[in-house]
Amino acid sequence: MSDSTGRTAMIAVIAGVIFAAFLALTPRLTASQTTEADAAAVVTTTMPEATQNAISEPVVAVPGIDALDGFDPDPVEDEVVPEEWIDEPADEDVPSANAPVIDGSLTMTVELLGPLEGKEVVIIEDEDSVEWVFRVTNSGTEKLYGVYVFLEGAGHVWCDATYLAPGTTTQCTTTDEVWYGDHTAFAWATAWTTEIQVATEISYDYSVS
Repeated sequence: MSDSTGRTAMIAVIAGVIFAAFLALTPRLTASQTTEADAAAVVTTTMPEATQNAISEPVVAVPGIDALDGFDPDPVEDEVVPEEWIDEPADEDVPSANAPVIDGSLTMTVELLGPLEGKEVVIIEDEDSVEWVFRVTNSGTEKLYGVYVFLEGAGHVWCDATYLAPGTTTQCTTTDEVWYGDHTAFAWATAWTTEIQVATEISYDYSVS
């Protein structure tokens, strides 16, 4: 056998051995790749179940431009208001339900008494303690209850009686200190009939020397 023929035979033998070895290794490589792929496919992530409902963003419906067609922003000028809804103008001569009525059914007089101290004529002097005497009379035909007198600057004036039958009078007195100069005292009295409150008022000018 020539050298070229032997060399060719040797190469064929080596190639055959390499090919046989490749065939022997191919199933193992294929199986290994399949096993790794299967293992990767088996691994899964388990998410816990949600225990609350998901909160979605609020949806705000915005009207389109055409949605306001025909809308009149101005109020209706021809609306008719029922007559019973219209308030009648207040009558200044009619007192409110809570205001006392000065109708002459209650009258009052006032007297200012200074310290006599042995004098024939009382002259009220600065810082004298004086006595105010009010006489309140029921001049009407109804019984009066809760008779009350108030002297501006001195306050409540106590009365001998708070109930007055028609034609009767009660006396109300209080003491106060006076000061030098010319003054005007204001006082008023109130009482109740079974339906309304009646009143009277008085002013009294006096001088302190």
